Amino acid sequence: MVDLTGRKDAKNIKERYQHEINQAHGRVKSKVEWLYKMNHKLKWAMSETERLGKDIVANEEERKKLYESLSNLLKEETNFEEKMWKTTQKGKKVKAITINQKFKDSDIEEARYSDMMDYLRRYPKYASKSSFSTILNKITEIEKGIKKTKNEFHKAISDGTREISYFTRNLMEAKNNIRTYRRILKEGKEKLEDMRYRKGFFFKISSETSKLGVSLDTLNHKIDEKEDTIKQIEKEVNDAKKELAKLEK
Repeated sequence: MVDLTGRKDAKNIKERYQHEINQAHGRVKSKVEWLYKMNHKLKWAMSETERLGKDIVANEEERKKLYESLSNLLKEETNFEEKMWKTTQKGKKVKAITINQKFKDSDIEEARYSDMMDYLRRYPKYASKSSFSTILNKITEIEKGIKKTKNEFHKAISDGTREISYFTRNLMEAKNNIRTYRRILKEGKEKLEDMRYRKGFFFKISSETSKLGVSLDTLNHKIDEKEDTIKQIEKEVNDAKKELAKLEK
């Protein structure tokens, strides 16, 4: 039977483009799901750097207190300040003035600790006392902990940087998939709207259900939501990249 209305042709075109748009949506959905999983792994790596960074700060604060305890003990039981400040510090002060270098608090603390250890090596009778050995043992343990945590911290930074490296190409592909989806949808709509049936009287008087038979269905695709997800993930990745760059300095 001859299709005088053109509905059959319109339906064939609809089915062809519906298949293509569904395929394009499948690629978008798959890529967004991959990005979501990878972003979850990146967030875990970032949370690890944050946790380990806090642990380092806490351990360094504990070490500072132990340094202070050792210093106070030396002041109480020896003439450490008088002897050491007149000997080892002379050269260090001259160098500091000549170089005009800015020191971090941790550098100063470690230099101070080095001076105290030099003194105890010169006068081992103090180091052998239980009051000194208890603090020195604690310092040794906290130093080991700081070293271990710093290694884990740098590994977490490396893990985060590695995760970020996967995103560049895949974010680009996700955006391309969105563009392809929209291009196919636009082309399909234009083709259908130009069909003789869609322009004719029978289409105008047909039911809404009948009209859907020659219209592309995108109700469950939610492409705008997926595009927003891609943008949000890209922002979070860029923020993580900046944060890791700061931590690496």
